[in-house]
Amino acid sequence: MSSILKPSVIVVSIAIVTSCGDPAPVETLEAKIARAEALLPPDPNLAEKYGRSCRTCHVNPESGAPLTGDLQAWSARFAQGASTIASNTRDGIRAMPPRGQCFDCSEDDLWRLTLFMAQRADRR
Repeated sequence: MSSILKPSVIVVSIAIVTSCGDPAPVETLEAKIARAEALLPPDPNLAEKYGRSCRTCHVNPESGAPLTGDLQAWSARFAQGASTIASNTRDGIRAMPPRGQCFDCSEDDLWRLTLFMAQRADRR
């Protein structure tokens, strides 16, 4: 009986090892855009501010802004630290104008909008 189990254990082991190397499926740009266009903050006040100040650039890949919900793009920004993200949001960076032109957004609004677009929990 043990001679029967040995080949099956080898086959299962090989299947597990070879499946570990499979790359994750690559998300298409079209899928990223569709997700960005579908997302909206659940808070009505933030949703209104997002719609008039953030959405235009953060659903358009040609803008250079990270797409809303693009975890990979936002992770690179969060790797710079919360204070860098906050100052870039407040002061503007590259094509992004200061405060994303949301001049009635508080610092808390800007941070909550950033967390929403990055699809992250409230952590700095």
